[in-house]
Amino acid sequence: MKSENLIPSSFHDETQAKSVFQDFYTRYYRMLVGYAMSFVKSEGDAEDIVQDVFITIWTKRDDLKKDHTRMMRLLYVSIHNKCLDFLKHSTVERIYASNASAQMTEYEMESEIFAAEMYSRIFTYIDTLPDRQRKTLLLAMEGKTNAEIAEEMQVKIETVKTQKYKAISTLRTVVSKEECLLLFLLLDSDIFK
Repeated sequence: MKSENLIPSSFHDETQAKSVFQDFYTRYYRMLVGYAMSFVKSEGDAEDIVQDVFITIWTKRDDLKKDHTRMMRLLYVSIHNKCLDFLKHSTVERIYASNASAQMTEYEMESEIFAAEMYSRIFTYIDTLPDRQRKTLLLAMEGKTNAEIAEEMQVKIETVKTQKYKAISTLRTVVSKEECLLLFLLLDSDIFK
C-alpha cells in the first residue's frame, strides 16, 4: 500500500478508518520512535510519546485533513513538542529530586532543544522538495534500500539514486552544516547504496 493512499479523503466508515489508521501506525511507528529517541534517549519514553501522539490524532481524526504530507508534518511537530514538554518536565523533576550535580545543565538543555529545533527545520525543508524527491528521501529515512524504494515507487534504481542526489543537493543549499550532518545521520549515511 503506498503511503499517499494510507489516509483516505474522509473516514465515512469507522471500520475502514480503524484499518487505515492501523496501517499508518504500523508503517511509521518505529521510525517515529527513533525520532523521539533522538530527544528523550529512552526507548520506553519515546514509545509513550509516539503512542500519545497517535491517540491524540485518532481522537481528532474527523478534524484533520487526510493528506499524507500534512499528517507526517503533524506527527513530527507533535512528537517534537511532546518531547520538549517531556524534557522540560523531566528537568523540573530532576531539580526537585536530585542534587545540583545530577541536574541537567542549562547548556545540555539548550543543546537538546537546539537538536529538536534542527529536526523540525530539516523536515520542514524536506516538505518543500518536489514530490518524487521528498518521497524518495522519506522512504530512505525509513531505512529502505534503493531497490526497495525503486520497487515501491515503480521506478528504476538509478532514478532513485538521482532523486536522492537532487534532494540532498537542494537541501545542502538551504540547511546549515549541522543540519546537513544530521540529515546524513538520519539517512544512515549510506544514501547512495
